[in-house]
Amino acid sequence: MDVTRPSPFVMTGRMADLRWHTIDGRRLVPGAGGHDAHANAAIREERAETSASLVGFYSDAHEGVFTHRGKRTHVHVVVREPLASGHVDHVVVPAGATLRLPAP
Repeated sequence: MDVTRPSPFVMTGRMADLRWHTIDGRRLVPGAGGHDAHANAAIREERAETSASLVGFYSDAHEGVFTHRGKRTHVHVVVREPLASGHVDHVVVPAGATLRLPAP
């Protein structure tokens, strides 16, 4: 796998200490943009343990482009019960999760 290029991945299974946020557009101040405006409009959720899918990208070269500053990944979550999704802020992936990567 060429890790010098952005790489998509999907991980499924039981997740622990999962924290994520979703931007509620109704809470955005008209005309406001940027990190602070999005943080103020965020709805935060967490689960101590849950079944979920993580969908994301890894890249060494896109910090601040499609990953957040200081990060090499950009990951979203889909939680099955109750159905929810958002941008992952933190997760612990216990043994037994399945990682899917693109074919070389």
